[in-house]
This record gives sequence, C-alpha cells and structure tokens, in this order.
Amino acid sequence: MSRTFALTIPVLPGELRDSVCCAYLLCRIADTIEDRADLDDARRAALFDTFSGLLVEPDDDALLARFATLWPKREGSADDAAYQPLMRQLAPVIVAHASLTPRQRAPINDCVLEMIDGMRLMVRKPPERGVLHICSDLEELERYCHYVAGTVGLMLTQLFADHLGAGSTFSADAQREHGHRFGLGLQLTNILKDHRVDLSRNVSFFPAEWLDTRRSNGTPAQGLLPQYKHRLVERTLEHLEAAHLYTLALPPEPQGLRLFCLWALWMSAATMREVACSTAPHPKISRAEVGEIVSASQRHVADDAALEAHFRRYVDDAREAAALLAGDHLHDSN
Repeated sequence: MSRTFALTIPVLPGELRDSVCCAYLLCRIADTIEDRADLDDARRAALFDTFSGLLVEPDDDALLARFATLWPKREGSADDAAYQPLMRQLAPVIVAHASLTPRQRAPINDCVLEMIDGMRLMVRKPPERGVLHICSDLEELERYCHYVAGTVGLMLTQLFADHLGAGSTFSADAQREHGHRFGLGLQLTNILKDHRVDLSRNVSFFPAEWLDTRRSNGTPAQGLLPQYKHRLVERTLEHLEAAHLYTLALPPEPQGLRLFCLWALWMSAATMREVACSTAPHPKISRAEVGEIVSASQRHVADDAALEAHFRRYVDDAREAAALLAGDHLHDSN
C-alpha cells in the first residue's frame, strides 16, 4: 500500500479513517515480511501462513505466539528497523481489525490475502550481474503492481462505497477499474522515483535490458534508458488519468474523501514530472509544492473544472518533460 496514502489517512471521516488506517498497517506488515532480506523461503512462508490465519481467526492466541516466535528479534536493514516496532505490536493491530464491522473487514481481508498470494507467486529470480531483477517485462511489472497496490485500490473503492451508502452516486461496480488503476499509478510512481536507490542495493523492478550499464562494469548506475523511462512515464500517467476520473466521481462532501485522493494523485503526477526531467538519485517534489497541492486542493475541492485544470497542468508538464527526454535520446542515437 502506497506510503503516500499513509500521509493522507488523517483527512478521512472518522469511521472510514479507522478502517483505512487498520488496512494500511496490515498491508505494511505483509510488505515487511516480503521485504525482509534475511528470511529464508521456509520462514517467510510460515510467517505469511500465520499472518493470513490471524486475519481469519483474530482470537487465536497460538497464532499470535507463533508469529512472535517466527519473526526475527534482531533488526535487519535500516528499513527493517523502521518497521520493527510494528511487527512487535502485531496483536493490537489484529485486535483493531477484529473490532471493525464485517462489511469493513471483508474487503480488507480480500485485499491483504490476495496481496500475500501475489507475493508468494512472484518468483525470486537469480541475480544477473549481481542485480536481482524482480520483473522481466511490463506485463509482469504491472502484475506485481496489482498485487501490492491495485488490490488496495479495489479495497478502498468498496470501503468508500459502503461509507457513502446506497443513495450515493459513487458506485463501487462502476469505479472498480479506475480504483484499481489508481493503485497501479501510485505504485509505478514509487518504483520509478526510487529505482536508482533500488539499484544501489542491487535490486531492480525492471529487466536488465531496460537499464543503462555503461558506467560501472555491468552494474546499472544510471538507471533506466531514456526510451524505457519515457514509456513508463506515459504508462503511469495513463493510470493517473483514470485515478483523476475516480476522484471526480467521489462526491465533494464529505471533503475528506476527495482530499485523500487528490493529495496522493497530484503529488504522484508532480513527481512524474521530476522523474522525467531529473537525474537525481531520488527525484521528489519540494515541500513548497506539497504545500501548494494541499492548499489548492482544499480551495477547489468542490470545483470539478478547477480540479481538472490543476491536474491537467501536472500531467502536461510531466508529458512535456518525458517528450524532451525521448527527443534527446533520438538525437543522441543519431
């Protein structure tokens, strides 16, 4: 589940805020199990089994004890250390999840269980030239994004629809595809934004042939080749355009639902501009721009035309930067 959503959860209405916060923590636990590098396959599988069991049987103290025994007591990487308190406090998260209504728990369970199934299915390939490549093509990349983020978009769609009630114009059935693509767009943004940092850890979500290896004896140093970056920026923007339609389909009241989506959406679109035009190891938007996004979205939350204009500006800027990138590549190749 995108960390961007974690920053926006507090703006949601109370009951919905609680269920989405709980869902975020459960997804983060699954991510942490998957990402822990020093787990062997058998222990990772046992942790997934135990965690899945707790979602279905939250009162099973034996499962809680088993999880505590299986999870390493030592801290791994810096990222592992950041989530170690969460992993040690699994019980309160499970209790909070169990306190939700059945209609809230059902889509959360569907999301997290499918996420775990997907993590099991994504085969760990042997490294190439010292780099672990998670995905072999665009189809596999988007399948990965579905498991870790598209499922979240589907879950949120159901939670939103249930919160708004049968009288709302927001229909879960009508918005499922757009909600799914919202998740894909945010996840692709994060992967593109972080891909150079991932490469420094000898990990890449992209196949080896998409990467520039000219500077360091076969170990990718420069990140994506321009033609592949252009292609992925465009694909991500297409998903974000679906997310924009999804956001406008939400009613302007309560404002928190639109703001929750707008902040994540606009920050992602603005980040794609930085990804397209920046050579920094970790391209990101400025704090000032984050402030502008928050202010403008609050000011225009009920004005669809103004929201369209703001979003279009972010997308057009990103597309222009990506087109310049592609043009420079063609010029260099000639």
